[in-house]
Amino acid sequence: MQSTKSDFQVTRQDFGLGGEAPVRVQFSFLGDYATEMTDHLGPVIDVVIEGQTFHFLLDTGAPTTLLRRSRVKNMKVQEVPQEQYDEKLKRLPTLDNRMYALTVDRLQVGKANFAGLIYVIDDQKLDKIKAPKIDGILGCDKLLQKLVYLNFGRQELVFYPLSRERSSLLKELDFQVGNSREIITYGQSVGRIFVETALNDQVSEIAILDTGGGGSLIVTPGLNVKPQGKQKIGSLDGVDTSQVANITVGLQGYSVALSEVYLQPEGYDTVLLGMDFLRHFELLIDQKKSRIYLKPTDSEVVVGPNLPTRLPAPSAIPIQRDIPYWTERVSLLYYMERYSAALETLSRIEKFTVNDGMAWAMRGYSLWQIEKRAEAASALKRATALLPDDVGVCLNYGMLLIQLKRNPEALAAFQSVLKRSPGLAVAEANLGVVLVELGRIPEALPLLEKAVQNFPEDVSAQLYLGACLVALGKSAASLIPIDKVLRKDSDNLFALLYRGQALYDLDRDTEAKDTFEKATKIKPESAYAWTGLGKSLSAIKENQKAVEALNKSIQLDANNINGFYYRGYAHYKLGNYKMSYDDFKKYIELNPKKSEAWEWEHYSKSAYYINKFEESVMAGEKATKLDPKNASAWYYLGLARLKLGKKKEASDAFDKATTLDPKFRAPKN
Repeated sequence: MQSTKSDFQVTRQDFGLGGEAPVRVQFSFLGDYATEMTDHLGPVIDVVIEGQTFHFLLDTGAPTTLLRRSRVKNMKVQEVPQEQYDEKLKRLPTLDNRMYALTVDRLQVGKANFAGLIYVIDDQKLDKIKAPKIDGILGCDKLLQKLVYLNFGRQELVFYPLSRERSSLLKELDFQVGNSREIITYGQSVGRIFVETALNDQVSEIAILDTGGGGSLIVTPGLNVKPQGKQKIGSLDGVDTSQVANITVGLQGYSVALSEVYLQPEGYDTVLLGMDFLRHFELLIDQKKSRIYLKPTDSEVVVGPNLPTRLPAPSAIPIQRDIPYWTERVSLLYYMERYSAALETLSRIEKFTVNDGMAWAMRGYSLWQIEKRAEAASALKRATALLPDDVGVCLNYGMLLIQLKRNPEALAAFQSVLKRSPGLAVAEANLGVVLVELGRIPEALPLLEKAVQNFPEDVSAQLYLGACLVALGKSAASLIPIDKVLRKDSDNLFALLYRGQALYDLDRDTEAKDTFEKATKIKPESAYAWTGLGKSLSAIKENQKAVEALNKSIQLDANNINGFYYRGYAHYKLGNYKMSYDDFKKYIELNPKKSEAWEWEHYSKSAYYINKFEESVMAGEKATKLDPKNASAWYYLGLARLKLGKKKEASDAFDKATTLDPKFRAPKN
C-alpha cells in the first residue's frame, strides 16, 4: 500500500491541457489495481477518518460509503439515530438491517475533505469482495462532491476543488463522453456515474463506471454472445463469462476489445464497466456539469467512428414483464441529455404505461428539453392527474406554464403545490412571478420579498421584485433588487428596462435616457426600449430625437399605445399639432377605457390647435370628468366651447380653471 501524499502541484500539462500554469489540486495515490479481470480488484486508497488511517476501495459504482464494523472501535464519531435511516437501508440492495450509520465531520483523502453519513458493514460481508483486506468502500456520495481526476496508469487520484477556475479548465478538454448523475435520496446526495455504451456495435446500453469491479458485467439480451466459461464474482458463484469484440463509449468512439467479461447473472439489470475497461483511460468526472471525460492512455484503445446514436436497446428483454427496467432506462437517457432517445423508449412502452404518472412526467420533461413546450404541457398535465400528491411534477408543470404564458393555469398549479406543501419556498417564488404577470401586484409583493430572502442569488426573484415595486410606485426601493441583477449581468435587458422606468419615475431623466439607450443597443428590436428612450429624451427637452426614437418603437409594434402617446407629446412640444393630434387620437382608439385625465387633456389641446373644436370639447369634458381639479383641462375646454359659440358653457369652464389656478384666466375678447 502506497502512502497518501498530503499535498501536490500538477501543471495544466498534466491534465493534457498544455501550458505550464500551475493548477491547485488535492492529491492521493491509487493502490495497485488488477490487470487480470478475474481478480475483481479496483483502486485502493488511503482514507483518514477523525485522525485514523483506513484502506478504502475506490468504487465509482457504489452509491454509498461503507466502513468495516471492526474498525469503528475507539472512533469519536456520532451514531445516527436508527429511526432516521431504517427505511433508507431497506432500499439499498447491498445493505441490511444489522447496519447502522455514522455522521462523519472529516473524511480526508489527500487534502480533500468530505463530510456526511457513512454506513457500517459487517466484516464478513466486506470480506466477500475479492481484494486485499480493505477497511471500507468510498462511494459516489463522497466522490461526486469534487471534480475527480483518475489516471490508473500513473496511479494518481486528484480532487480538484469545485471553484470558478473549474470552468476554464474544462473548456479546453475535448474528450467528453458521458454524464455523471446525482440522485437526491436517503436524506443525502448519492449517485453513480453513467455513460452510454455500444456493445459489439449491435445494441446500445447505459453503463455504470465501476472502479470497484475488476471485470465488466454486460447485459446479454439482444447480443450474439455465447457463454465460454464460469467465474466467481464476490459472493456470486458460477457466473458465465465470454468475450466481446468491442465495447464503445463516447463521442470519439473509443473501443476496447475484452477477452473475458461477465454475463449478467439473475437479478442484475445494469451494465458495469470495470477496471478491465477503465484501466486504459484517464478520467475526469465533473458532477456540477454532469459530464465525464475520458482520454486513452494506451494503444489498446481504438478510436472512432463515433458512438452510434440510434442503436436499438436490448430487444430480448420483455417489455411488459420488466417495465421497471425500461422506465429506469428512460430516466437515465434523460439525465444523459438524450431526450429524443428517451422519447423513443417511451413510445415503445406506451401501451404498458398509459396510467404510469412518472412515465408521463418523463415524456413531458423530455419534450420540454427539445422545445416542444405545448406537447410537454399536455404530458405534464396528465402526469399531475395521475400523481396528484407529487409536488415536484406539479411544480415543474407550473414553471412550464409560465413559459407558455398560460398564467391562470400556472396560478392553479402553484396553489395546488402550496396546498400540499405549505410554505414551499420555490412554489411561493413562482406564485409571486405569476401574480405579477396577472397584474395582481399587491399580492405578489410579499411573496417576492420572501423569495429574495430564500434565494438571494436568484436573478428572476430579484427581477420580478423590482418590477413589482416599480408597478407599485416604489421606484427608489425597486432600484435595490434591479441593480443586484445588473451587477451579475450588466446586459440583462429586462433589468435595464425596469431600471430605466424607475429612474424616469424618479425624474432622473438623463440617467433614464442612458439606461434605455443601452437597452436599445442590446436588443434593437425591443419596442419597449425605444419607447423608454423616446419619453426620456422628451423629458430632457430633446423632442426631435424623441420623435425619431418613438418612430422606431411604432415601426416595431404598430399597436404600441405608449409609443403613440409619447410621440404625440413630443410633437406637441415641437408645435407639430396635426401630428400630435393624430397620435393622441390613435392612442385613445387603442386604449379607450384605460386612458387617464391628462391623456384626454393632451388630446383636447392638439384638437384645439388644428381647429377640431368639437373633438376638443369631447376630450376636454372627458378629462375634467376624470380629474375635476385639472385647471389646464378646464381652460382648453373653455377655449373650444368659445370657438363653438357656447359662451355660457365656456364662461363656466374658465371660472373653474381660474378658481383652481389664477394663471388660467378667460381671454379678454
